[in-house]
Amino acid sequence: MKRAALALAAALLLQIGCRTLPSQVVRLAADDPRPQALLAGWTARAGELRSLRGSARVSLDGARGASFARQLLALERPARLRVEVLGLLSQRIAVLATDGERFDLYRSESGAVESGEIRPSVLWEVAGVPLTPEEAVGVLLGAPGMQRPEGEISGAVESADAAVRFEIRGSDRHWQVLEFDARQLLSGYQLAGPEGPLFQVGYHDYREVAGTRFAHRVELDFPFSEVHAEVRFGGVELNPVLPESIFRLELPERVFSPPGESSE
Repeated sequence: MKRAALALAAALLLQIGCRTLPSQVVRLAADDPRPQALLAGWTARAGELRSLRGSARVSLDGARGASFARQLLALERPARLRVEVLGLLSQRIAVLATDGERFDLYRSESGAVESGEIRPSVLWEVAGVPLTPEEAVGVLLGAPGMQRPEGEISGAVESADAAVRFEIRGSDRHWQVLEFDARQLLSGYQLAGPEGPLFQVGYHDYREVAGTRFAHRVELDFPFSEVHAEVRFGGVELNPVLPESIFRLELPERVFSPPGESSE
């Protein structure tokens, strides 16, 4: 698949310490304060985002084919997640909810609710996205990898457009690559390990939401599963108070409407 091959090539290029730097990229000195300042600023901003409620258009392209759907999302750190997949007439097609320990899954064709203990592969099985619920919550909040062990910054470089990219190598044999644009906003993230890049994320279309710059388009690539996903947010509410009940399913009437939309 051409898209997956391109994604893999891009992911490999992000492994800063294992490549020859092109002429338009300059390696930063080990004592350059910018990487640490960027990391500290992002960590502080991301740490303030604890929950989200909104609507999104989600598209997938992979071995299962291409698809897109409108979804209603509610999520809360570290791993609470509710996804409602809507049909053309805004009817529920499927609902997945997890409180971080158990999950409930409703499919309209059966009318039944499947429940069980949460497993890391549940989003892959249900939605074709190879992320754990905790990883998905972090990615959508613009805070990927916040749960990973702390590590040393290395391999920092600056590109011609003033973007700064660097690695963080932790104690679990995995490393993260973060890229910040000239506005000091997170524009790229990659998680990699000894087996290669696991997934990478691109953040685009930042807009002001309640005093915070929030990315309204998120692109994800998964080289091993050859999946490309894109999330385009519509209405977004940051840090709403979410009742615990919405992360378990008894299928009440819709528990929320995205900002700017009616529940009718």
